[in-house]
Amino acid sequence: MSAEDIKEILDVIAEKIPDLLEKLSDILYSKDNAVKYGDAVATFYSRLIEAGMTTDQAFELTEKYMSSLSPFSAMSDAMGKRHGNGNGF
Repeated sequence: MSAEDIKEILDVIAEKIPDLLEKLSDILYSKDNAVKYGDAVATFYSRLIEAGMTTDQAFELTEKYMSSLSPFSAMSDAMGKRHGNGNGF
């Protein structure tokens, strides 16, 4: 593969990535997904309170739950494990 071939490939990638990121952002942060995310978090918190946890305990676990639902958090965690460190990168 020549340098010119690599340049052409990188040009195509550079052209396509912004559109892909925009589409991904639309999927992840759509109004419908935000409503589902909020409902899931509220239900999780309510169930912890119903189970007898204190509000502080429920809040702490809900924060962890929220972070586990974040796709970027999951990707960061996976990247950290893949590269041998625990902080994501």
